[in-house]
Amino acid sequence: MDQIRIAVIGGGAGAREFVIRLGDSFPDSVVLSLDVFSAEHTFGHGVAWTPEETPVLANMRAETLGPDYHEFEIIQEILEKTGDKEAGAEYPSRNAMSRALDERWKSNNPSTRPNIAVNIISGNVVELTKLEDNTVTVKYTENNVGAKQTCNGYQFVVLALGNIKSKKPDIFKSFSGYIDGWDIESIRRIKSNEKVLIRGSSLSSIDATMRMLHHTGNGVSQESRWQPNNILWYSRSGKLPFVRPKQLKLGSYFVDYPYLTNLINELESKKQSLTLEDVQSLLLSELRVQEFKKKGRFYECPKGLTSIQNLVEDDMQTVLGRDHDDIEQDGFDVKPQQVMLQESIDLADAYSLWFSVAKLLDEYTIPLVWNALDLKNKELFLTKYRRIFDKFWAPIPKVNGERLLRWLKEGMVHSVEYPDEDSLILKEGKIYLSEDIENESLSSTLEYTGNGFSYLINCGGISSNPFQMDNALVEKMHEKSQISPYFIGEQAYGIKLNWYTGAVWNQNEEEHGWLYTLTGSLTTGAHRFTNSYLAVSISAQRTVNDILRKL
Repeated sequence: MDQIRIAVIGGGAGAREFVIRLGDSFPDSVVLSLDVFSAEHTFGHGVAWTPEETPVLANMRAETLGPDYHEFEIIQEILEKTGDKEAGAEYPSRNAMSRALDERWKSNNPSTRPNIAVNIISGNVVELTKLEDNTVTVKYTENNVGAKQTCNGYQFVVLALGNIKSKKPDIFKSFSGYIDGWDIESIRRIKSNEKVLIRGSSLSSIDATMRMLHHTGNGVSQESRWQPNNILWYSRSGKLPFVRPKQLKLGSYFVDYPYLTNLINELESKKQSLTLEDVQSLLLSELRVQEFKKKGRFYECPKGLTSIQNLVEDDMQTVLGRDHDDIEQDGFDVKPQQVMLQESIDLADAYSLWFSVAKLLDEYTIPLVWNALDLKNKELFLTKYRRIFDKFWAPIPKVNGERLLRWLKEGMVHSVEYPDEDSLILKEGKIYLSEDIENESLSSTLEYTGNGFSYLINCGGISSNPFQMDNALVEKMHEKSQISPYFIGEQAYGIKLNWYTGAVWNQNEEEHGWLYTLTGSLTTGAHRFTNSYLAVSISAQRTVNDILRKL
């Protein structure tokens, strides 16, 4: 009987899902030895799965794309079967997701099959070496201490590194109050009388704020103990998140997998590439058909907005069709962004056609489209459209929108546009905002930030630049040319790979044949939304399919 050895680097949700799905599909005629190298204490509980009392919703959501997917049904069925208190919840919390996937592992551990062995090895992998016999050696240390150890004879290596923490920016290297947005324990330790600056104004910023306001160590919320004007969010745009409306169940005509595959194949036969203009045309055609098919089942957007082009090119203010001056509401001075946030909350219980059509671009079709775009169109998307697309494609739940609006009205949180991070001032152990930046919202904020900030929490998103990732293996793989950064100008966006299968490319954009990566920091572009179970599971299944194809 033939034997295959596979090394999985990483022990989080992606690694565990890969092991399950490989076991489900692996042939009985081959012996499989799976070694999972995990720095985590519990297999399947990576950075996004730390158990906590705070009811954060932003990370590892079950429902990100709508409840029309088998992967979503898997979670709901487990929660119902086990009688979980969150069974049937539209947005199961991270703890509920964790419980469900622990149960999934118990029922689907492939070690129960006689031809499959799964070994969990505690340690941090620091180097991979391809040998002349075409096998790979894995070198690792146990929790970054002690002598390096090696395991040999692997035919395939799967990187399941997930969201890799960023290195501390040079500007903050001497600032002891710098905290990575994924460092949950450090965030919890911040006291209610401290002033805190949060980089970013989206999902992770909400989570970080909740952890500060809710955690006391005894399970009792300390939000009432926090004084107003102590927490400031800053971002390049100053824009607040978009609140998710209801999503129609649509049968796609122009952006489903078969139609896109045929179109891409036809273009390739003519030696042409797919363009963003092609994608927009398909979405607009889809929108026109669905307007007719679903007439009367969705709300009419302000200004009659039905154009995906407007969604992508315009900001939230245009999308909502309103232009507000500051107004007085319920005794509070309400800024335009708050008014727009309130309007999106008001629309959250209505079905949105343009949102439903936009979501037809999902984790099944986005990698297909991304592979088919040429370099010029990839650059255009990443540099011009990505941020606004991310905002509307991955919005926040209504409950988070309501929570954020209350914080803003009560002065618990303030949000400003602050485009030049290099102008932050570090002085006497605190961070100060520069008064030289001309910005109306910033000017009013400076009145209560004069004493500086004791902490800065980096919630500015997952790093996609391999040179900024705080990971010894990534550094070594780049040094050995096993991975090649994907450059747009001077900016690196993940690494070169087949975005559909996860097969990693060398410098010549050819597959190594033995190296894969699941969705995460290394796969920016097609796999950006790693906080959903759907993203993790589909990425794992595609990699499984490609490995089995090579056996």
